[in-house]
Amino acid sequence: MLLDFMVYTGDMSNQLVAVPDCEFLMSERIPLTFLQPYQNQGYRLFVDNFYTSTRLAEFMSENGTTLVGTVRPNRRDFPTALADVAIEKGEAKFAMSDNGVLAVKFRSHKDKSGKKTKIVYMLTTCHPNALTQRRHLHVNVHAAPKSSNLKLRDMSLSPAPSFN
Repeated sequence: MLLDFMVYTGDMSNQLVAVPDCEFLMSERIPLTFLQPYQNQGYRLFVDNFYTSTRLAEFMSENGTTLVGTVRPNRRDFPTALADVAIEKGEAKFAMSDNGVLAVKFRSHKDKSGKKTKIVYMLTTCHPNALTQRRHLHVNVHAAPKSSNLKLRDMSLSPAPSFN
């Protein structure tokens, strides 16, 4: 079902919602514009790495909408310690802010082409800080502790178990 769309015609800044006291990037204002009528209704927004940011995740969470999205590791306010940490195949690391934004770095066993492993970065406001895998009805969970009074970019990292 298609709810709404916009055709890009150049400068769209006058068509996008502006939030008072917040200077959102144009890429953050696009999902804000589309979701404006649906805020505070418990919806979940899935976005790709062009739109995802910690600021957008925080704002959506504060306005009753959860967010899940891949994110570029060099995006503003993404925890550099998480982006720079080395991880093994099948391993994940987490960083969680005190306001419920979870940053995840996961390295797959191998990508679809079989040439090299793929690293995925993600932000979410609706998932726990745990890596689970189900094998023969057993669930392995490792949770990163939630720290208070720290911004996401300052969070310490918690390792998750590696599944080989």
